[in-house]
Amino acid sequence: MAGSNLSRKLILKVGRKSRRAFNRMMVGSSVLGDPEVFSPSVFPWVLTLEANLAVIQAELAAVMEDGDALPGVEDISPDHSRIARERRWRSFFLHAYGYRSEPACALCPRTAALVDTIPDLETAFFSVLRPGAHLPKHRGVTKALITCHLPLMVPDDAANCWIEVSGRRYHWEVGKTFVFDDTRVHEVRNDTDQIRVVLLIHVRRPLRFPGRLAGTAFLTAVKRSPFIRDGVRNQQAFEQSYLIPRLQSRSFLGPVVPAVEVRDGEPGGHAGERVVVDHPAGEARLQDAAHGGNQARASGAQHHVDR
Repeated sequence: MAGSNLSRKLILKVGRKSRRAFNRMMVGSSVLGDPEVFSPSVFPWVLTLEANLAVIQAELAAVMEDGDALPGVEDISPDHSRIARERRWRSFFLHAYGYRSEPACALCPRTAALVDTIPDLETAFFSVLRPGAHLPKHRGVTKALITCHLPLMVPDDAANCWIEVSGRRYHWEVGKTFVFDDTRVHEVRNDTDQIRVVLLIHVRRPLRFPGRLAGTAFLTAVKRSPFIRDGVRNQQAFEQSYLIPRLQSRSFLGPVVPAVEVRDGEPGGHAGERVVVDHPAGEARLQDAAHGGNQARASGAQHHVDR
């Protein structure tokens, strides 16, 4: 434990001194520039997630049947205890910096299948803000990552549930993705009596050389740090005590909802065409026409995103 604490202090000390220079390199190499908030359209996989909103919501509903059992973010990552308090910010991790929670993915197979297709994915989890939750002003560590929120459950009183980025306030809308740079100072509040849930995703920022090389090296080091190793151990403890027993009982499985694959210019498909894919219970993959199977086109259906 003493060695781990010493390692943490050393990493934090070096990180504080080098963060500005490193983030300047990320910005200089960024394919997308350095906006506070990004247009979701620059990430093609966002369209697929939004098209599958009902699929993800159905699996979330099964998770939330016993939402009080979900760990607080500070339970998984004690380093977040400054902003995550009283277990008002809960989590259900699918992916975390190279660690794939197989029990969680098995309990949410269709969501996991969708998330697994996201290029340069680093983390993916259901982020639950309970009533009264407040995450005070803070900022992420690195511009090597970009943060995405797909809102799944939003309080009726949406005006009192918000995220503020660099002093500008935003409100979540179910099914409309919000993408931002979390190294900007941001604050989150849920001043309502209902929960808010988003599918929170971190992806690697698209970078040119040399930023791409530096970003990869940084994230590789992060995965080997005590911050992530301890978080993985805590997640595994949650899996053993709660997820695996639930998986064995199969009581987590919710209703089967057809998944939707959004094709964009693929052979035999048209931009925005919706392809409905039905799966047997528990099958965690998307199947396309090239593999045969039980695929059916939604005749003439188009997916339009109104932002």
